[in-house]
Amino acid sequence: GTSTGTSTGTSTGTSTGTSTGTSTGTSTGVADIQSSEEESSTVTEKPQSILIDDLAKVYFYPNRTDLTGDARMVLDDILKILKSTENLDVEITGHCAFFGTEKGRQEISVERAENVYNYFLSKGWEPQKRPLLEGRGHQDIITIDPEKQNLNRRVEIRIHSE
Repeated sequence: GTSTGTSTGTSTGTSTGTSTGTSTGTSTGVADIQSSEEESSTVTEKPQSILIDDLAKVYFYPNRTDLTGDARMVLDDILKILKSTENLDVEITGHCAFFGTEKGRQEISVERAENVYNYFLSKGWEPQKRPLLEGRGHQDIITIDPEKQNLNRRVEIRIHSE
Protein backbone atom coordinates (compact mmCIF):
# COMPACT_ATOMS: atom_id res chain seq x y z
CA GLY A 1 0.00 0.00 0.00
CA THR A 2 0.95 3.61 -0.05
CA SER A 3 0.70 6.56 2.28
CA THR A 4 0.45 10.18 1.34
CA GLY A 5 -0.17 13.33 3.25
CA THR A 6 1.22 16.41 4.82
CA SER A 7 1.83 17.25 8.40
CA THR A 8 1.65 20.52 10.23
CA GLY A 9 3.54 20.99 13.41
CA THR A 10 3.99 23.06 16.47
CA SER A 11 6.86 23.62 18.83
CA THR A 12 6.46 25.31 22.17
CA GLY A 13 9.30 25.92 24.56
CA THR A 14 12.94 26.87 24.59
CA SER A 15 14.37 27.43 21.13
CA THR A 16 17.03 25.02 19.95
CA GLY A 17 18.93 27.21 17.51
CA THR A 18 21.94 29.37 18.20
CA SER A 19 19.85 31.96 20.01
CA THR A 20 18.49 31.63 23.52
CA GLY A 21 15.06 32.34 24.93
CA THR A 22 11.67 30.87 24.31
CA SER A 23 9.71 30.48 21.14
CA THR A 24 6.20 29.47 20.25
CA GLY A 25 5.37 28.84 16.64
CA THR A 26 3.89 26.67 14.00
CA SER A 27 5.71 25.14 11.07
CA THR A 28 4.31 23.27 8.13
CA GLY A 29 6.09 20.75 5.98
CA VAL A 30 5.53 17.70 3.90
CA ALA A 31 6.02 14.56 5.94
CA ASP A 32 8.80 12.26 4.92
CA ILE A 33 7.42 9.09 3.40
CA GLN A 34 9.77 6.30 4.25
CA SER A 35 9.87 2.97 2.50
CA SER A 36 12.43 0.27 2.04
CA GLU A 37 12.69 -3.04 0.29
CA GLU A 38 13.81 -6.37 1.63
CA GLU A 39 16.76 -7.95 -0.10
CA SER A 40 15.91 -11.48 -1.13
CA SER A 41 15.26 -13.47 -4.25
CA THR A 42 11.97 -11.61 -4.58
CA VAL A 43 11.58 -7.95 -3.75
CA THR A 44 8.86 -7.33 -1.21
CA GLU A 45 7.76 -3.79 -0.41
CA LYS A 46 7.48 -3.01 3.29
CA PRO A 47 4.65 -0.79 4.46
CA GLN A 48 5.30 2.89 4.00
CA SER A 49 4.78 5.18 6.95
CA ILE A 50 4.34 8.82 7.69
CA LEU A 51 6.31 9.87 10.74
CA ILE A 52 5.52 13.22 12.21
CA ASP A 53 8.94 14.86 12.19
CA ASP A 54 10.64 17.04 14.83
CA LEU A 55 8.92 20.20 13.66
CA ALA A 56 5.49 18.57 13.61
CA LYS A 57 5.31 16.49 16.78
CA VAL A 58 2.68 17.35 19.35
CA TYR A 59 4.34 18.93 22.39
CA PHE A 60 3.14 19.38 25.96
CA TYR A 61 3.82 21.66 28.90
CA PRO A 62 5.76 20.24 31.87
CA ASN A 63 3.78 17.76 33.97
CA ARG A 64 0.71 18.29 31.76
CA THR A 65 -1.22 15.94 29.52
CA ASP A 66 -3.86 18.31 28.18
CA LEU A 67 -3.67 19.41 24.57
CA THR A 68 -2.62 22.96 23.79
CA GLY A 69 -4.33 25.02 21.09
CA ASP A 70 -1.27 24.55 18.89
CA ALA A 71 -1.40 20.78 19.43
CA ARG A 72 -5.07 20.72 18.39
CA MET A 73 -4.20 22.49 15.12
CA VAL A 74 -1.55 19.84 14.38
CA LEU A 75 -3.95 17.02 15.24
CA ASP A 76 -6.69 18.52 13.06
CA ASP A 77 -4.35 18.31 10.07
CA ILE A 78 -3.45 14.71 10.88
CA LEU A 79 -7.15 13.95 11.33
CA LYS A 80 -7.75 14.89 7.68
CA ILE A 81 -5.41 12.07 6.65
CA LEU A 82 -6.98 9.62 9.08
CA LYS A 83 -10.54 10.37 7.91
CA SER A 84 -9.73 10.31 4.21
CA THR A 85 -7.69 7.11 4.07
CA GLU A 86 -8.83 3.57 4.81
CA ASN A 87 -6.88 0.57 6.10
CA LEU A 88 -4.39 2.46 8.22
CA ASP A 89 -2.29 1.18 11.07
CA VAL A 90 -1.80 4.04 13.50
CA GLU A 91 0.69 4.25 16.36
CA ILE A 92 0.37 6.98 18.97
CA THR A 93 3.38 7.09 21.28
CA GLY A 94 3.68 9.36 24.31
CA HIS A 95 6.99 10.55 25.74
CA CYS A 96 8.11 12.69 28.66
CA ALA A 97 11.09 14.46 30.14
CA PHE A 98 13.50 12.57 32.39
CA PHE A 99 12.42 14.31 35.62
CA GLY A 100 10.28 12.55 38.23
CA THR A 101 9.75 8.92 39.14
CA GLU A 102 9.74 6.01 36.71
CA LYS A 103 6.08 5.34 37.48
CA GLY A 104 5.13 9.00 37.08
CA ARG A 105 6.95 9.30 33.75
CA GLN A 106 5.23 6.18 32.44
CA GLU A 107 1.79 7.35 33.54
CA ILE A 108 2.15 10.80 31.99
CA SER A 109 3.41 9.41 28.67
CA VAL A 110 0.50 6.94 28.46
CA GLU A 111 -2.02 9.66 29.31
CA ARG A 112 -0.59 11.93 26.61
CA ALA A 113 -1.04 9.20 23.99
CA GLU A 114 -4.57 8.46 25.22
CA ASN A 115 -5.50 12.16 25.09
CA VAL A 116 -4.40 12.39 21.46
CA TYR A 117 -6.44 9.27 20.61
CA ASN A 118 -9.49 10.57 22.47
CA TYR A 119 -9.18 13.90 20.64
CA PHE A 120 -9.30 12.10 17.30
CA LEU A 121 -12.40 10.18 18.43
CA SER A 122 -14.09 13.36 19.67
CA LYS A 123 -13.62 14.86 16.19
CA GLY A 124 -15.43 11.99 14.50
CA TRP A 125 -12.62 9.61 13.56
CA GLU A 126 -13.90 6.06 13.42
CA PRO A 127 -10.84 3.83 13.06
CA GLN A 128 -11.31 0.42 11.49
CA LYS A 129 -9.08 -0.95 14.21
CA ARG A 130 -7.82 0.54 17.44
CA PRO A 131 -4.44 2.24 17.09
CA LEU A 132 -1.44 1.07 19.06
CA LEU A 133 -1.22 3.39 22.06
CA GLU A 134 2.05 3.33 23.89
CA GLY A 135 3.70 5.29 26.65
CA ARG A 136 7.48 5.17 26.46
CA GLY A 137 8.19 7.28 29.54
CA HIS A 138 11.65 8.74 29.11
CA GLN A 139 13.03 5.73 27.20
CA ASP A 140 13.34 7.63 23.92
CA ILE A 141 14.47 11.02 25.14
CA ILE A 142 15.87 13.40 22.57
CA THR A 143 18.10 15.33 24.97
CA ILE A 144 19.26 15.25 28.57
CA ASP A 145 19.91 19.00 28.56
CA PRO A 146 17.69 20.43 31.33
CA GLU A 147 17.14 23.58 29.23
CA LYS A 148 15.71 21.60 26.29
CA GLN A 149 13.29 19.21 27.99
CA ASN A 150 10.46 20.61 25.88
CA LEU A 151 11.74 18.35 23.08
CA ASN A 152 11.08 15.27 25.21
CA ARG A 153 7.49 16.16 26.20
CA ARG A 154 5.79 14.96 23.04
CA VAL A 155 3.53 12.51 21.27
CA GLU A 156 4.67 10.96 18.01
CA ILE A 157 2.12 9.64 15.54
CA ARG A 158 3.03 7.11 12.88
CA ILE A 159 0.60 6.22 10.13
CA HIS A 160 1.19 3.07 8.11
CA SER A 161 -0.84 1.89 5.13
CA GLU A 162 -1.70 -1.79 5.00
